[in-house]
Amino acid sequence: MAGDHHPAERDRILARMTARSVTKTRAPRTYLLSGMLRCGRCGNRLFSQARHNNPTNRVRRYVCLKGPDHGGCGRLTVVAQPVEELLTDAVLTRLDSRSSPTP
Repeated sequence: MAGDHHPAERDRILARMTARSVTKTRAPRTYLLSGMLRCGRCGNRLFSQARHNNPTNRVRRYVCLKGPDHGGCGRLTVVAQPVEELLTDAVLTRLDSRSSPTP
C-alpha cells in the first residue's frame, strides 16, 4: 500500500485520473473521394480534413499526412471542391456518352 491510502481509494483516484487523460476523438471526415486519392509525391493515401479560414468559411481538403500513424510526406494539400467537381463532370460526361444512341 502506497502512503496512507487504502487500495479502494487508490483505485478510485487512478480511475478518475485515467478518465481525464482519455481524449475524445471525432470520427474521420468522409468526402466524395475519401480513400480514393493518392499523393503524387509519395504515393500515400490522402486523408480528408476541413480547415476554417475564418469562423464562417470552412474549406474541405484532401491532405497527405506525415507521422507514424499516417506514413505520408505531408507535402501535398488539395482543396476538395474543384477536384470533386472535375471528376464528377468527367464521370457524368462518360455516363451520358454511353447512354446516347450511336448515329
